[in-house]
Order: sequence, then C-alpha cells, then structure tokens
Amino acid sequence: MAIVLPVALLAYGGANQTVDIVVSSLLTNYADIAASKVRFIGASVYQTTQAVAGLPAFVRVLNALQPGVPHDFLGDTDMVLSFYESVFHQPLVNGVGFGRLDAGDLLLVSPGDSGVYCYNHTDPAIPFCDALLVTAVDAATLSVQTQRTPKVVPWEVHNETLHQSGLDFMPPFAIWTPSLWYPISAPDGTITVKGVSSLIWGISKGVSLGANTIVPPTGYMDTTLFLASLSTTLQEISLTPNAIIAIWDSAGIIAVSRPNQVLNVTGSGSTAVYVAHHPETHPLELISVPTAGFKKKYGTYSQYPMYMEGSFDTSIGNVWVQARRVTDYGMDWFILVSVPATDIIAPIVASRKKVIVTSVAVAVGMLFFAAASSFVVTMPLRKLSNVMKQATKMDFSALRDGYLDRKSVVSELAQMQEVFAIMMEKFANAIQSNKNLATRQTGSASQSQSHAAGSRPTTKLH
Repeated sequence: MAIVLPVALLAYGGANQTVDIVVSSLLTNYADIAASKVRFIGASVYQTTQAVAGLPAFVRVLNALQPGVPHDFLGDTDMVLSFYESVFHQPLVNGVGFGRLDAGDLLLVSPGDSGVYCYNHTDPAIPFCDALLVTAVDAATLSVQTQRTPKVVPWEVHNETLHQSGLDFMPPFAIWTPSLWYPISAPDGTITVKGVSSLIWGISKGVSLGANTIVPPTGYMDTTLFLASLSTTLQEISLTPNAIIAIWDSAGIIAVSRPNQVLNVTGSGSTAVYVAHHPETHPLELISVPTAGFKKKYGTYSQYPMYMEGSFDTSIGNVWVQARRVTDYGMDWFILVSVPATDIIAPIVASRKKVIVTSVAVAVGMLFFAAASSFVVTMPLRKLSNVMKQATKMDFSALRDGYLDRKSVVSELAQMQEVFAIMMEKFANAIQSNKNLATRQTGSASQSQSHAAGSRPTTKLH
C-alpha cells in the first residue's frame, strides 16, 4: 500500500499537470498546419501572378495601351489564350486578369464554366458586365470558344474600391482584396455561389512586376482564388471530434473546417442575398465567442497581434483557442483554432478512472499478497522464534513434537529450521551426555565412599 497509493496519486496528478502541455501542443500543431496551407496557397497565387505578368502576349498588350482608351481584350485572342493556359496549369488559382485604372476595363479569365470575362466595362456605376464562359480551347489554332451571358454580377474591382484599398499608391503594391461572394445563374435556373478573394498587384508600363519605380501604375494584375478550396483544405486536416478551424478577413468568414458554415443566406431564389458570416456573430459559439473576446480586447483587426490564445466559456463548456494572423504574400487573414475542453478532458477523465481502478485492484492484490506472505513467511518465523525462546529455557519439546521436521515451503526458512534443528539436537544431546556423565560420576563417588567406610579399622572398647 505504501508503494501503490503514492504511485496512483502521482499518476493522477501527472494527468492533470499535462493537460496544459497537451492542449497547447495540440492547438499549436493545428494552427501551424492551417497557417502553412494558407501560406502555400498564397505563395502559389503570388508566383502565378508574377508568371502571368511576364507573358509575352500580356507585355505586348500592356505596352500598346493608350491612356484612357479601352482595349478590346476579347479580340486579343493571343492574350486571352495565354491567360487561360496559365490558369489551366494552376489548380489552386481559379482566375487571372488585368484591370485598367484610367479606362475602367477589366479582363478576368478562368477555366471551365466557372470563368467570367468582363471587358470594356467603362461605367463603374453599372454593377453588371457581359460574361464570357470558356467552352473550348484549341491550342493548335490559338483560339478559344466562348459563350456570352449578359448582365452577370462579376467580382469586379472598381476604381473606388481600388482607392479605398490603397491601390492608388505608386507600385509596387500587392494586397488581397476582401473576400466576396456572388451567385451565378445557370441556364437551367440553378444557382452556384462563388466566393473569391483576389491578389491585386499594381503594374506599370515598362516596369517589371514588383519593381520599385516612380512611374504611375497603368493597371493591376488580378489573380483570383476561389475560397471553396480553402474550406476543402481545412476539412482535410485531422482534428479532435468537435474542434474547428476558421479563416476570416475584414469582410467576414472565408473558410471553415465544417461544411456550410461560411455564408449567411437570406431570402430565396432571385431575391437571395449571400453574405459571409462575421466571426463575432457566427452561429457556432466555437467561433463567435472567442472572436468576440479578441475583438473586445484588441479593438479593430488592424490592432490584432500576430498570435492570440485564450480559454472561453460557452454553452457547450470551456473552449481552448489559438489564433494566428497571416500577413505573407500581401494577405491579412486570421486563422482560428477552437477545441472544446471535453475533447481533451474526456480521455483524461477516462484515464483517471483507469488509474483509480487499476490502483485499487493492485492495492487489493497487494493485501492478499501480504496476507499470503504473513502465512507463508511471517508465521513460520514467529513459530521458530518461539521455539528458540523455549530452547533458551532448556525446553526442547519442539524436537519431541516434530515441529522442526515440518519444513517451510520457503527455502531460506527451511534451511534455518534445519540448521536450528541440528543445533538443538546437538545441544540436547550434549546436555544429555553431561547429565549421563554427571550421573556416572555421582554413582562412582558414592561407591568409593562406601568402600572406604567398609575398610576403615575399628577399635573395640573394652
């Protein structure tokens, strides 16, 4: 018991002490994985933008642009095809384009039926432009087949938005525009909702992308990422049963590791409005409670640090949270990892129960072992001790009773009994021999005295 109980207490206390270490390591691991995936996607978009800006067809068009004069991008098949091929080989990038700052025209190219071309869009007040969907590409003849759909709401970027985003600064500049969600209506009436976020990178005529220059920007490269790929990436991360990872920017939630937890849809059909949930008011408390706590603590997103963590109480119990701010490649995104305490504590509680049950079982077993040891070892020792005490009083009845002939099952005790039995027998024999010798000596003395008395001369008295 002196061994078992301290070990049980140490195991129980150790389980409690390791909770913080386990939780911190788990959250850090999840956050590192999510952040690395986001950075990888950002790097892919960044590199694609640089590659597109160096395409010969684009450089030719850029150098031929006249100030304030719209360009017929659609008629420039070589440029359209070059843009299309650059996206076709980049699975993480869903669209590339170029926008004018002085003419308001914009070209965006995406592969398949998700692509939208908007060109000669000269009136920023009109929220529609013609869309052209790629239906076929013939690389041999450098031609593309498209289908025009009028009045589609694109992910357009007007001059006003550019100024608000700081894109009227001198190049180089590279920022991610806030995420945007828009519906595309198919001919059969079905609606597909697309979420996009674009890397906008200023470019000047005759200046390589990203180079320092005082030349005013001619326009901007626009490389678009469909946000559905981010949610898919998060869903592929192995989490605890109820944990969640969310990514958001200034426009709201852009990706969640659980399906259908990004958009707040109001209305239906043609009147439906698709708006991203804001993290502080998200229906899932694992997102809304910690993000509201961060908002209260730090204020605006611009004041958020690069690393945040905390523990928050929700209706489903305590939640451990870690958040990261990713600012690589022009991004300014926030990654939240939220893990319910029960996901971690439940296994520990189960482990505690196992420790307690195992400790009790071991303690009971030790008691039985102690009892058995007492019977097998202690009792024979005690009996042997009593026999020794009797022997000191010249009581050798144990030899007569045959106790020492009944050997213990413990070899050491059996040897002690055998040695003591031999010692007692020798001692008893020695005493008996002494007694016999004393008896013989006493008898001889008596005879000698009798003989001496018989041979003594007598004197008669007259």
